[in-house]
Amino acid sequence: MGDHQVSIDFYERSQNITRNNNGLDNIEQLPIIKAMIPSYEAMNKDKEADEMQDSMLYITQQAYGDGSAETVPALLALGDWNTQAFLERSSILGNIR
Repeated sequence: MGDHQVSIDFYERSQNITRNNNGLDNIEQLPIIKAMIPSYEAMNKDKEADEMQDSMLYITQQAYGDGSAETVPALLALGDWNTQAFLERSSILGNIR
């Protein structure tokens, strides 16, 4: 767990620098946010991983607008994430098997 926490600390510092230099909702931080998610998952911090996924969509929407075609990949990624999270975190599959 220590290596993942070190990674998160590093990425958070990088994100803060990006926000200070380019604005709070700048798209340059998207790769940083995406890189944090596996570490949160490895530490069983599902809430934080979910928040990172949500923030990726929010930042994309702020940059391009809600109805923009540029938001489609972020919407699909969030949908896939939520579907996978539901399947992994619920007991629904246990009842089918």
